[in-house]
Amino acid sequence: MKIDYMIEAYKEFWKRYVDFDGTSSRPKFWYAVLINAIISFAINSFSHISSLKIALNVVDSLWGIAVLIPSLALALRRLRDAGKNLANIFWILLPIIGWIILIVLYCQPSAPKEDKTENPQDIKDKNKNRDNCRYCGTNLTDAVDRCPSCGAKIED
Repeated sequence: MKIDYMIEAYKEFWKRYVDFDGTSSRPKFWYAVLINAIISFAINSFSHISSLKIALNVVDSLWGIAVLIPSLALALRRLRDAGKNLANIFWILLPIIGWIILIVLYCQPSAPKEDKTENPQDIKDKNKNRDNCRYCGTNLTDAVDRCPSCGAKIED
């Protein structure tokens, strides 16, 4: 059911509140954003109609501070999942246009698994001491994670 998935996504938002590594899928990202927006809207709405305006404004401010770091971690995980450069998070500093750019980036589908692994330079550095595939003997001068001849995975 969607509601169970939404609740699980929000639990994960709080469990991984300082996890700046890894990825977050589009649904998990948007469910967490939605629930945070609903909570913030509810607190803000009550502060306008209640006689406890000052207290609810303090609660709203504390809520904003509480979700700041987890939201940043979630945003970075979402950018990583979409295969985007993490420096894109700085678009948030540009009012309106930057926010629109970030929303578009957050809406991007997850990058293929190959794009989220190691970059070719890292693979080349790992393979620089290995001249030949240990299974078929093919020369491994290129930055590859699999042997071009036999398809064997190149390991450390």
